[in-house]
Amino acid sequence: PRVDKFTRVQSKGVWGLVNGVVVGAGSLDFLDDMCVDVPDEAIAVRKTWEESGGAFTAVYMSIEEDVAMVLRLEDSVRSDAMAAVQLLGGEGVGVSMLTGDCELAARAVCAQVGIIDFSAKMRPLGKEAWVRDRQFKDEDSGKPLQVLQTSEAALEAGLLEKKTAHRIVGAVGMLGDGLNDGPAMAAADVGIAISCGLQLTVDAADVVVNKGGQLLLRLAGAVSMAKRGRRLVLQNLALAMAIKLLVMMLAASGQLSLSMGIFTDTGSLLLVLMNGLRPLTWRVPFARDSAAT
Repeated sequence: PRVDKFTRVQSKGVWGLVNGVVVGAGSLDFLDDMCVDVPDEAIAVRKTWEESGGAFTAVYMSIEEDVAMVLRLEDSVRSDAMAAVQLLGGEGVGVSMLTGDCELAARAVCAQVGIIDFSAKMRPLGKEAWVRDRQFKDEDSGKPLQVLQTSEAALEAGLLEKKTAHRIVGAVGMLGDGLNDGPAMAAADVGIAISCGLQLTVDAADVVVNKGGQLLLRLAGAVSMAKRGRRLVLQNLALAMAIKLLVMMLAASGQLSLSMGIFTDTGSLLLVLMNGLRPLTWRVPFARDSAAT
């Protein structure tokens, strides 16, 4: 049947008219906005699901002012998620999860993949505020301007609050594929979208990754390779400068002959070149597949 007046309630649900009857689907907050009471049967069903464990999202289907159905939606955790989190953690990259789902579902997923820091029931502005709080710190105290409460209201208040004398703490990356992730990806230093997501989300991102294969592990591997490459450059700079300073000190004291100076200069160049060839022996931490091309 045709749906008229289709309306999306931000981060809560949707409703429309089907043959003149109001039909909706969404969360408990959506039912509150629609002035629909939750029957005891629906509460009992959800409580049973919560006791059984697992990461799920309950969706309430309403017809006019009555709840007609409760759906349990579950997403399986990607097989490479835990390995990606461990790889990023080994490189000193903190991983946090921002989700619009309830805290129970978020906690269950984090337990499976090894994520400690998470925020649940987040809306677009809340995610954006979280990103901005992680990017800056107070110039005077030197402490990050983090909002201690994980509620969306507190995060949005932190975003709208006037902040002065900030300086950047570090780079913040945001990976997402949903409409609610767009503002946070636009605010992040590096916004990363999954190619299967909405076009609006892709447009807000700086990087778009293919959805197939070991997506998360490929992304974590790229970060790991980049950080290893940076360390290699710093090593070469430190090695070259140390040798040059030593040669200058010996030359100034008259203890360095011309031939030895030439040999030392050439030797330092060869050492830097040999160290720079090390990436040829590095191996990517994931299996290559057709989706990675």
